[in-house]
Amino acid sequence: MKKERLASLLMTGVIIASTVVSASAMQFPQDVYYPSDDTGLAQKVYMVETEKEIELLDRSSFTYKGKTYNYLDMTVEPQEVHDEKNMVKKVSGESDTNDKAKILATLEVNLNEVTEDGYAGELTLDASTLTTTVTEYGKGSQKKTVTKTYPGMSDGDLSLVPKTVTSGGATLQLVNCSWSEDAQYNPYDPDIGNRFTATATYSGKVGYSYAKGYAYEVNYYGTVEKDEVEGYLCTLLFAPEEEPSHWYDVYLNEDGTTNGFMVLFTVLFFAMLVGLLYFLWPILFGKKEDKTVTVEEVYQNQPDERMK
Repeated sequence: MKKERLASLLMTGVIIASTVVSASAMQFPQDVYYPSDDTGLAQKVYMVETEKEIELLDRSSFTYKGKTYNYLDMTVEPQEVHDEKNMVKKVSGESDTNDKAKILATLEVNLNEVTEDGYAGELTLDASTLTTTVTEYGKGSQKKTVTKTYPGMSDGDLSLVPKTVTSGGATLQLVNCSWSEDAQYNPYDPDIGNRFTATATYSGKVGYSYAKGYAYEVNYYGTVEKDEVEGYLCTLLFAPEEEPSHWYDVYLNEDGTTNGFMVLFTVLFFAMLVGLLYFLWPILFGKKEDKTVTVEEVYQNQPDERMK
């Protein structure tokens, strides 16, 4: 019992699935045009989205006003739509310089752009949108020398001169020092004595950083467009089925009613034919009378010459 129930459920599922598929594939005409006479073509107009759906259109025969119409041919018109839109494309890259003129010289003025969704067009470079940023720095060092003077020193003693100085964040070492006297001995102030000026030279290596890599970004502007097929307009043509002709069709009008003129003409024709036969029959097929001519000989009483 369980096996039979399972088989029944599976069969029901298959039937339901096939029904759903058939219903989803079914297309209904958006317009139907019937002919104004019995010889014209009927038309069924469908709008489908894909070429695959065209093969699924119903081509079966149908009946209209007692006549059967059979599929004859089909016309398919792709429904194309044109669309345009503005587009901005950012182009970025790397350079070893931030000189905009040099960067622009490496770029294309126009770009032929094709988007993932099928739009295509030409974009033009806008040089005013070019920007650069530093992406990499380099380090280096260089020799730096500074000179400092120390006036008013009481003695030309090198120990009075600072051995190092700081300049731009770097420490420089004393490498040379020269002396000069500032003034002569002052008799009114013998304790002061002569004064000396020290001119000290300091030197050392100073580290620094510099930009060695740049990134740039620039915009291209333009219009892109595309033509795409949104669907297919299908017109199915159906021709009326030709009915077999009969000998009595001549007595019928197009609407199926009796043609009185032809009936009357036929009756009169046969009446005339019967009358003509009636008249000609005796002449053509009647019995001929035998005509017999009787010759009567009259003998008169004359003596027989032989008896003489």
